[in-house]
Amino acid sequence: MIEWLGPTLWIPALLAAVPLVTLGLLLRRSGKSRAARWLEAESARCDLRNLQAGMVTVSGRWRPEGNGGFVDGDNGSVRVVSTGSAKLVAGEPVVIHGVATHDEGDAGSYRDSGRVWVVDASHGFVSGDPAVLGRRRRAARVRASLGAALFAVGVATAVLGGVLSRRAHNGELYSPVADDDTPERG
Repeated sequence: MIEWLGPTLWIPALLAAVPLVTLGLLLRRSGKSRAARWLEAESARCDLRNLQAGMVTVSGRWRPEGNGGFVDGDNGSVRVVSTGSAKLVAGEPVVIHGVATHDEGDAGSYRDSGRVWVVDASHGFVSGDPAVLGRRRRAARVRASLGAALFAVGVATAVLGGVLSRRAHNGELYSPVADDDTPERG
């Protein structure tokens, strides 16, 4: 094939390299942004007792009530609104990432501290899998690594095509090297 294509070998090499490089860049960018989002969700993890307004990630046992429900832990509870399409079972361990908007000072029973934060999970996530954060962050890093590998293969394909094309143009690929062609030192 090299003899047939000769000096124009760079064209198919470039046609093969461009999609690899493009796909590699896109996968790398999306993987890095997903990893950053999951890292942000992991870093927002806080104890139910120490909640403040803003992005939070809480975990505990699910207690459904009305449109949302509560996440109960050893040291408090949180009211969750807008759980989306997540189907959670009572007593199931959950992880909720969302925005703590305000606290309901008079909510809770007589045994509670009387302070229950409201977490809006409409722009976050609700999961019945406690290990979801680490697993999704690792998957995003794998995606970014795959993108980097595809990018590297695309660049290597383009370089190899250019080198082979140049060698074919110079005739280095066609002429066999004879033993008697070497100049003698003398």
